[in-house]
Amino acid sequence: MAITPIDRTLRLLTLLAARLLTPLFPPLPSRLTLQRSGRQTVVGLDGPVAISRDRLGIPTIHARAASDLFFGFGYAMAQDRLWQMDLYRRLARGQLAEILGDRPLGVRPGARLQPASVVQLDSLHRALGFVRVAHASYGIISPEARSVLERYAAGVNAVVALMQEARCLPPEFYLLGYEPEPWRPQDSLAVGRFIAWMLCFAARAELVLGAFATRPDLFPLLPMTPEGEPVIVAGEGFLGGGIGGSNSWVVGPGRTQSGHPLLCNDPHLPMGLPCLFCQVSLRGAGYHVGGATVPGIPTIIIGANAKVAWGVTSAMPDDADVYRETLHPSDPHLYAFQGEWRRLKAEVEEIRVRNGPARRIAIRYIPHGGADCPLLSDILPLDTPLSLRWTGLEPSRDMDAVLKISRAKDLEEFRDALRDFALPAQNFLYADQRGNYAYFCAGRFPRRRKGDGPFPVDGSSGASEWQGDIPFDELPSLINPPSGLIATANHRIVDETYPHQLTYLWEPGYRARRIIELLERGGLDVADMAAIQGDVVSLQARAVVRQVLAPVAGELTGKARQGADRLLQWDCRMAAESGEAALYQVFYERLRFLVFADRLNQVAPELYRGYFSLLHLPVNPVARILEEGGPEWMPGGRAVVVGRALEEAVAFLEGELGAEERWAWGALHALTLRHPLGAGRDWRSRLLNRILRFNRGPFPHPGDGMTVNVAAYLLSHPFEPGVGPAYRQIVDLGSPDQSLWVIPGGSSGDPLSRHYADQLPDWRHGRYHPMMPEAASVFEVLELTPSSRERL
Repeated sequence: MAITPIDRTLRLLTLLAARLLTPLFPPLPSRLTLQRSGRQTVVGLDGPVAISRDRLGIPTIHARAASDLFFGFGYAMAQDRLWQMDLYRRLARGQLAEILGDRPLGVRPGARLQPASVVQLDSLHRALGFVRVAHASYGIISPEARSVLERYAAGVNAVVALMQEARCLPPEFYLLGYEPEPWRPQDSLAVGRFIAWMLCFAARAELVLGAFATRPDLFPLLPMTPEGEPVIVAGEGFLGGGIGGSNSWVVGPGRTQSGHPLLCNDPHLPMGLPCLFCQVSLRGAGYHVGGATVPGIPTIIIGANAKVAWGVTSAMPDDADVYRETLHPSDPHLYAFQGEWRRLKAEVEEIRVRNGPARRIAIRYIPHGGADCPLLSDILPLDTPLSLRWTGLEPSRDMDAVLKISRAKDLEEFRDALRDFALPAQNFLYADQRGNYAYFCAGRFPRRRKGDGPFPVDGSSGASEWQGDIPFDELPSLINPPSGLIATANHRIVDETYPHQLTYLWEPGYRARRIIELLERGGLDVADMAAIQGDVVSLQARAVVRQVLAPVAGELTGKARQGADRLLQWDCRMAAESGEAALYQVFYERLRFLVFADRLNQVAPELYRGYFSLLHLPVNPVARILEEGGPEWMPGGRAVVVGRALEEAVAFLEGELGAEERWAWGALHALTLRHPLGAGRDWRSRLLNRILRFNRGPFPHPGDGMTVNVAAYLLSHPFEPGVGPAYRQIVDLGSPDQSLWVIPGGSSGDPLSRHYADQLPDWRHGRYHPMMPEAASVFEVLELTPSSRERL
């Protein structure tokens, strides 16, 4: 529904006045939103609901019945993050062009699975069938899970109705001139599927690495895990029941001061405002749980209840295959499979475009196993017909899994809940008040006839069809290991004795080794956990300096030798104020470019950037090549290329920052948290950001992609950080009131709210807030009471 021009103009003038007058009248912005304290009569409730908030605006929902508890959950989330919820829903539905028009997207050179326009993005998300799979999943989940989705949707819609009546929708709706549609139960499942797709890395990797398939000379750049890398589960412990991209670790009672486990988690995800996660707690109807939730999804994804705590990191699954398809030369609706021509499925999607005609997009699908796999080449500019199979194309019962996790009282209930968890495949860490601590790998891992590796496979032969999933009881697990600790950092899960192929996409082991190094001393408490989450020592930098630079330092001269001497004396801390960290990062970037750019770009245009846009997949193979220093990669010898890289790094820093005493890593590595409407570079975006302060930053920022305190930038596009801890959690199972959390933003998605970014300074400086609402002072309480009218 569109907002009338008069309403839109009046609201925008009100917003402008609010921003201009806020310094004089701080309470004014709160009058532009729904009431957050007192009593509100609401249609759709069976009994009373209380939404209490602490001084940061973080909500705790209290209710006696589950139907009212989840109504209150939806109500609170819509109060805080309604436009963000609608944005995620539009992304999941493929309806972004309807509000933004068809505009170009900032495509990174070399990226292979990145739509170039809003309509292409909508087309891709329609083809991936987030909505279709959401409806199918809704049909197989339990009645309890369906009720949760329905009641959450009812709470959201109650807020939408009140906001529309009071003309106080979030400002983005007025800026874009539209109103939200009613929230449907299936919308939450579609948003969950979209988030899972965001975390699917395998398809992106295969499309880039496919360029290496016919070039054996480039095979040294394929993903690999060096000998001696840490693994989570080794030897016989991986089978179910065995006793033994993100950070999570659990410390057993024998290593803590309190004699109870400590569990920590900080998932690393793209950072912006509003931030991806909200903090919330639920009290009543069998729920006593709090943690991180994604707006629009009525579950606690990471958190703790009265008995247990859990954290998650990506298992980096190989959960997708790209198929090279053979299409009939004269009939575009026929494809080859096992020696015969078969008819494919075709659909036409109509995409409405703001200020333009609707687009009709024809998308073809080729079946592989039980999934209709979209032809990516119908949507994206690919050279050959390629289809995609992804574990997310089929329905799943994840809602049941996460609801059971929230209520789990012990290890067995927690483990049983994970049987329904499908995607994205995760490493789950667990701890309870009885002193147990454990690791479980859970999710869909395709069982393949053979290891397909990192290349697209032949879709016509049938040899690469999936053979179901690896059963949960055969996935790795570890319970109460004698070491007294378990750490996950997206690194290798199992050793070579494990009988199944899980993935080739593991992160390098630098973060995991550093975490284990800091945990092994014992006598640990909550303050130690916070210090580890903020640690910025780079074991990768230490390895590069010792194994690549040190052996040739004596052969260097001039500024290269001076730079080498400075790095050889460095403590390898990626502190924001460190000049050595700045020198190292630019040196490492120039070294990569000098060794690999020409070689890769001769194979395919922009392949260098495409390869180094694959997060940290190149780090291990690049490290091996740089350490070996072979003539096939460095024809003039390692000393020559290292010296040139140092000289270019010094010249760059002198040009950008001036004299050596002014060099600082944070000057290059500055963090800006951007709102979707404040991310543009045109004058309208700049003006909006100036008026409404959508964005925050830039701030000098420590860390990099290999430090425990992650602040990763794409290696292809240095040095602005884009990925980091979207939520930090420390749970003390012995003293729950000492548990802590923080997010890089605030509870509200409204840039006029005082809670839009009020946690950001604490997040930046390693400070936290009480996680348990019982340990935080109540600032305001809203009581929702049932209306005499029937439910919505």
